[in-house]
Amino acid sequence: MKLIAEASHEKPSQILASVVPQLPDAARALLPDNESCKRSLRLIRSKNRPPDPTTLADLFITGDWTLTCGTEKVPFFKFDNGSQATERVIIFATDENLRRLATSDTWFMDGTFDVSPHLFAQVYVIHGEIGFTYYPLVYALLQKQCINEDII
Repeated sequence: MKLIAEASHEKPSQILASVVPQLPDAARALLPDNESCKRSLRLIRSKNRPPDPTTLADLFITGDWTLTCGTEKVPFFKFDNGSQATERVIIFATDENLRRLATSDTWFMDGTFDVSPHLFAQVYVIHGEIGFTYYPLVYALLQKQCINEDII
């Protein structure tokens, strides 16, 4: 499980769900409770993560952090107006999601504050229609609160 946590982006609960059933009964009996296992896996994963920036000037998104997770990694990082900008904006989307958004007749946009990283005020999400359902297709990290759509 430790090796999987180091090498993948799977959630600790996903790792547990895929590995534990394959273990012999004797090994399963020796495992700590699920929460302790997940905490250990998160700790292992955190060692591979770059240090959290203390200022926006320290924030640079490079390498694997510009790609989606999964077996087929595709570019996800689209725009950063730079560390010297007075109002930092970072945008994430795949090319496929941008194509879907371009063909969507209706867009819904909304910002949320609770899940934004500590250096940003909000995560702004643009939803587009695919079939009869709306999906989040573009994500933007905004340093300041978006009052109206003119900011984006």
